[in-house]
Amino acid sequence: MVNNPNTYRIDDSNHLIRPRINTLLANAANNPLITICAGVGCGKTQAASDFIRQQKIPAMWMQFNERDNIASRFWDNFTDAIAQLDVTLSEECRKLEFPDTTDKLSQFIFFIDRSVTNRPCFIIIDDFHLACEPVVIQFIERILNELPRTRTMALICRELPKINIKALQLKGFVPDISEKDLNFTESELTEYFIQQGLPADRHTIYEVFKDTGGWAFAVNLVVRSLKRMPNYSGYVKTALKQNIFELMEAESWDALSERFKRFLVRLSLIDHLSAELVGILSVRDDSLMTELRQESAYIHFDIYGGVYQIHHLFLDFLRTKQDILTNEEKRETYKAAADWCKQNNFKIDALGYYEKIEDYESIVSILWEFLENPTYDISFYAASICERAPAATFDRVEFFAAVHLYALLRLGRWQEFSALAGTYEQRFISLPEDDNFRSHSLGGIYFVWGHMRLIMSITDDCYDFNTYYIKSANYFIKSPAEQIQKFVSPLGMWVSAVGTARVGALQEFSEAVTRTMKWLSQCFNGVTGADEICKGELMFYQNDLRAAESFFFKALELGQKYRQFETIRMALLYIMRIGIIQGNHAEFEQALKKIEALLDEENYRRRFVIYDIALGGYYCILRQAEMIPDWLKSEFAPYGHAYSIENFGNQIKARYHYLTRNYMPLLSYIGELKRRKSILFGRIEMLAMEACVHYQMKNKKQAFDVFKEAYEAAAPNDILTPFIEFGKDMRTLTTAVLNEHIAGISNSWLEMIKRKATSYAKNQSKFIAEYNKSNGINKELTVRENDILRDLYNGLSRLEIASQRNLSVSTVKTIITSIYEKLNVNKISDLVRVAAEQGLV
Repeated sequence: MVNNPNTYRIDDSNHLIRPRINTLLANAANNPLITICAGVGCGKTQAASDFIRQQKIPAMWMQFNERDNIASRFWDNFTDAIAQLDVTLSEECRKLEFPDTTDKLSQFIFFIDRSVTNRPCFIIIDDFHLACEPVVIQFIERILNELPRTRTMALICRELPKINIKALQLKGFVPDISEKDLNFTESELTEYFIQQGLPADRHTIYEVFKDTGGWAFAVNLVVRSLKRMPNYSGYVKTALKQNIFELMEAESWDALSERFKRFLVRLSLIDHLSAELVGILSVRDDSLMTELRQESAYIHFDIYGGVYQIHHLFLDFLRTKQDILTNEEKRETYKAAADWCKQNNFKIDALGYYEKIEDYESIVSILWEFLENPTYDISFYAASICERAPAATFDRVEFFAAVHLYALLRLGRWQEFSALAGTYEQRFISLPEDDNFRSHSLGGIYFVWGHMRLIMSITDDCYDFNTYYIKSANYFIKSPAEQIQKFVSPLGMWVSAVGTARVGALQEFSEAVTRTMKWLSQCFNGVTGADEICKGELMFYQNDLRAAESFFFKALELGQKYRQFETIRMALLYIMRIGIIQGNHAEFEQALKKIEALLDEENYRRRFVIYDIALGGYYCILRQAEMIPDWLKSEFAPYGHAYSIENFGNQIKARYHYLTRNYMPLLSYIGELKRRKSILFGRIEMLAMEACVHYQMKNKKQAFDVFKEAYEAAAPNDILTPFIEFGKDMRTLTTAVLNEHIAGISNSWLEMIKRKATSYAKNQSKFIAEYNKSNGINKELTVRENDILRDLYNGLSRLEIASQRNLSVSTVKTIITSIYEKLNVNKISDLVRVAAEQGLV
């Protein structure tokens, strides 16, 4: 994997590159993980840096910081480090957001696998001992087991945090570079002194090694001091035994210019030391940058990351000097760092710096972006900022109260939300009526309040969210920020948030959405078409496809006009489903192409996930399980709110498990879903699926019981489509239910479902046949299958075939089922037709 170095040399920063250390790393580099664990000042970072630079191995280097225990902040830094290897991959991963779900993690692994080349590279995380957030550590654990063979991860730390790598350790796959390995040996110390032009007599080397133990940091201090006062037994030896900070002050600090001292102390205030930001803080002063480049004892420039790195001890030393700065200097530093972090998508850091200078207006602008679809840690961080803010902030910063409420909403702190919403309402109502701040503050909190009532309607069957949205629209005197407008768009699989089967509930919800959009369209620059989607959605599930299609095309037109991407994708996904039901292959394919076109919309953050979900549904219909995106074939994500993207992915995962007959995890997922609050449409779909599963598993009683449960959930509101979309399986099940004469289920309803499901199965078979033909897919029949196909073509019954072929009737049935599957047909007449068309008989 690497070259074996065999010579000492001095690099540009005037330190010794030791072949022994490089050899240790070279021998370890063929493993998935290397740990470099040692105390402060042992040269951990330098050893890894020297190795990858000398060996010319591509590497991504991430400097871990305490604030990287906020998952989203970690992801900003981690994806920024990925850009050192692959800018495109970095952008894809950043848009994915921190993989806090199984789905996102699978997508990340897919991105990594896709980018793999045969060329080796290193993934280095420095200062990993600072990691303590479980989700961050678990992420590292998972990718360690998924890394391609050409990737090696190196964790540089003072001590390993609680990370589970026992399996790798037991296999001998985790070589450890320890403090003992990194310390100078006496022979290396001698070579280093000679390279530095210092006396290397046996007595001096012995004394230095005895006093320092080969500790790299102390050795470096000794060498620098001996260059000024070449007598180790005197001042240098005494000073070494004194406080390290005092030595730094005497050896380095006192010689610096006053301007440069203040500049260094300003750098100690912040975590990001990118070349660009350091240049901004220097006010592009060439003399300061020259001094910085010359101060190589404790500061070096990392050419891989494009950042300056300050030695931990020297950084701690600089922090003891922060009282030399004025408040204005500190404020200017934090402001410059915050603006740079915001511009470069280090949003968590930007929030932290803005909070230090109490720039809450900038904080609100960032938080609106985060809160479009936030993770738990972001919501918690946002709520914490609001809770730490001075009380007066809520009386002067627009939407600050609304941001606080939305963070509480996403955290599920309902009681706290309700109490604070009422408090904020009274607080702002008491302001003068002509006060613009009052209007916008009330508009913001009513808007979020409406969002809360919308989400809660799945639980309480109360659809009063429109009253809050209308209040919001009445108070806004100008169109609010673009980020707020995004909340109007439907974010889940359905617009409907109805959880009950009560007669009329779906219509009540739809009417509330219509009233809401009427008012919000006056407030915002454009409408989203959510009301059209909602109406079409109800028509779709009631199988009034012509009416549904009309609503969806209208919503699509509005979405395209006002660039409302969620409206566009929802309309297109429904149009795809209608295309299959109606046998309109062209309409189906066109809708999929339009969803693919959304991949070019950089402002649509969820475009990759949505496209994968569309592909998943597409290949489920085609029965091409192997083509479904990998993350949609993984384990079900833990239950979140029914509106969440994870729940959306789970719906496709359920179809994949059903298609591949992986029934046990599917039944487990459906069982968990039934114990939670769920949206009516999705619940009926899963119940219909569960009934089909039990019937195929020969559990007839359970199949009939669940089918009746699905019927009772669907009948009050005339919901039909979830049953129809199970095609031939539903035709088989409804036939069995009719034969059993199950009480409480209408026979006419069963006959209708059977007829429509049969039509769906026929259209699906044609669609599959067209796809296979256009893609050159030919599932060959076995010799026995060809024999029985000819017998069927010649009009023989199953009993006659069994007798003629000396087979059991059950074996004949099994073979015929296989023929049906391969030729994508559902009945004998279609089988005869397809066999003739394809020249099989």
